[in-house]
Amino acid sequence: MLIVSVIVPVCAVFLGFRILWRNQSSNWSLLLLQACLASGWALGASSCAYFVWLVLIGPPDFIFVVIELACLIGLLVPLFLVLHSRHQRKGTEVPAWHWTATVFSCILWAALALSLTLAVKTFLWLYLLAPHGSWDATALWNNRARHLFRGGDRWRDSFSDNYIGNSDYPLLVPAAVARCWTYVNGRPTTAPGLIAGLFAFATIGTLASSLAVLRSPSHGLIAGLVLLASQPFLLLATWQYADVPLSFFFLATTALFRLHDQSGVQGSRYPAVAGSTAGYAAWTKNEGLLFALAVLLARLVTVSPTRGWRASGRELGSYLLGLLPIGLLLLYFKTQVAPSTYRISVLFPPESPARVTDLSRYATIAKGFANELTTTWAHMGALLVLYFGLLGMPPRHKRKPGAACVFLILALMFSGYFIIYLTTSPDLTWHLQTSLDRLLIQLWPHALFGFFLLAATPEEAWEKRRPISVSPDSERPGESSTRPSGPGEAKQRT
Repeated sequence: MLIVSVIVPVCAVFLGFRILWRNQSSNWSLLLLQACLASGWALGASSCAYFVWLVLIGPPDFIFVVIELACLIGLLVPLFLVLHSRHQRKGTEVPAWHWTATVFSCILWAALALSLTLAVKTFLWLYLLAPHGSWDATALWNNRARHLFRGGDRWRDSFSDNYIGNSDYPLLVPAAVARCWTYVNGRPTTAPGLIAGLFAFATIGTLASSLAVLRSPSHGLIAGLVLLASQPFLLLATWQYADVPLSFFFLATTALFRLHDQSGVQGSRYPAVAGSTAGYAAWTKNEGLLFALAVLLARLVTVSPTRGWRASGRELGSYLLGLLPIGLLLLYFKTQVAPSTYRISVLFPPESPARVTDLSRYATIAKGFANELTTTWAHMGALLVLYFGLLGMPPRHKRKPGAACVFLILALMFSGYFIIYLTTSPDLTWHLQTSLDRLLIQLWPHALFGFFLLAATPEEAWEKRRPISVSPDSERPGESSTRPSGPGEAKQRT
């Protein structure tokens, strides 16, 4: 039943995404992208459904499981019929750019298979060493899930600092775990481990497949290898922290907007789904609220000058429409469930004006960012610099806008984190040491997505370095560009 609790909603959402992308070619990269997006989106939606049932009806039980399965299975049949009643275009293979492309592709696939096998093995090994997760998982996320699952009619009592600290933290991960426990009528440690692993590998798959669709398959495979090689990312996933699910929704939102830009379609399907994934980010951690705002501002700055305010307004209206349901749910949670005294003291600490004028805090925060970037991420940065040095940027005629918006979102997020450290942290050094590494991991897949959008693909780099072939009919040096078109039809040479 634990697998059923995950597979059924993922299949329903996957069929819905297949209908959403019904007019595009169905190759491996698009199918993988739809499957990965459906995995995270389904867990987010099922988490919201669990919380709504908890608020409106009461603690979910066997009736909740029966009704939810009936609704999901009832959706599978019509979605499947609608999908196969429409004409689906067959995927077209990209023509080989050189015989070395086949060898290079085989090497990439072999490296990805080996890296993925090692990553799964490492994840399972670390999970068996600590099945309950690390500190934040045991003290906060899984502990909150236990209170939701076992609290009965008094589940609201747990939203007090007398029970669990940080009582205003959103509930996507705890509610998703409690929902899985409802299906099996118990609290197996495999449930939070399954959700953590699903989000981690869905993030890797989303990065690889989205870049394969947007740029090239080899580019996507290389990006997936880089994320698989990012040890802090996989380690945090095995700790069952909510930062990895948050990084998934960050990446999914930016990838969906980039797909919208490249499709050239003025419809609302991509922005609306992007709005929902941004909403799920806010439902995962408080940093998601900052991200949803950063996306809105970045799209206004980068899209409005090129497409006009009317087209930009329609796009952002669709984005806000997708964000609205989860936003309302989060608003209810913040105002009706989370303790108001805790929320006000965190958002408006009385010491903020004095902290803003304290120049030593600026230096401490800047030093903390610099130390984290140059120690934990130095080797990954060197690898990316080497990659960019070898391949460079795409040819001018193949460059497409899109990376600017991704990097602007990244800059806004860093600025927001800086301000939060500056104004809300009583013990700044301790706060930086215990949280900055996780904040950077949240943004790491997003940053990789922007980098690989900016860098040239191996195919483009090969085209730039490939010698230009001269056809037998081409002119030799020194010959005139005009020739007689026939006997007696010589043209005057200029």
